[in-house]
Amino acid sequence: MKKFVFKVCGITALSIIGVMLVVFVAFLLFSPSTLAEISDGVGDDKTACEYMYRQYKISGETTDLDKTCVYALKSDDDALIVKYLGELTERSDFYTYCISAGGTEYYDFICGKYVSRLFLSDAAKAAEKAETLTLSYTRGCALRSLAFSSVSAGDRKTAEYISEKLKDKLTAAENVEKQLIEEDLGLLTEFVG
Repeated sequence: MKKFVFKVCGITALSIIGVMLVVFVAFLLFSPSTLAEISDGVGDDKTACEYMYRQYKISGETTDLDKTCVYALKSDDDALIVKYLGELTERSDFYTYCISAGGTEYYDFICGKYVSRLFLSDAAKAAEKAETLTLSYTRGCALRSLAFSSVSAGDRKTAEYISEKLKDKLTAAENVEKQLIEEDLGLLTEFVG
């Protein structure tokens, strides 16, 4: 009788594990965003990021890539931030998506975060991207984020590069933008020496 009870318990346990495994694989294949939400709910932002990226690969929707970026930012992992924000900035609909999602401030936020994290691994590429992604010189723009990152890191070479770019922008700048460029140029000049 004991053997029979253990046998039934074992079969039941294996059946439950099997069903759970099938459900997990089904979510993984057909709805990774659900697994991303569950992972986010338990505080595992890196895993949530990976699941959401799987969802993006299935759908191809910019919204899913943006959610992937949100999880990457929440995880505070430089490699994930550079990878996914970089991919988002490379999309042809990036600017229009950002404008519809949160306006120019959202565009500047994404670009600024991307460039400041890229700077930690590749300052030259970050400078190139900052220049490309900066549409106008505002408080949150990519070029300004890079300027602050370079000063914080003590990188005079990048600070000098940005100073030169700001001097070029100064001639075409208008009132508010011009004032901000002049302020930042003063700080960069003081830092560079």
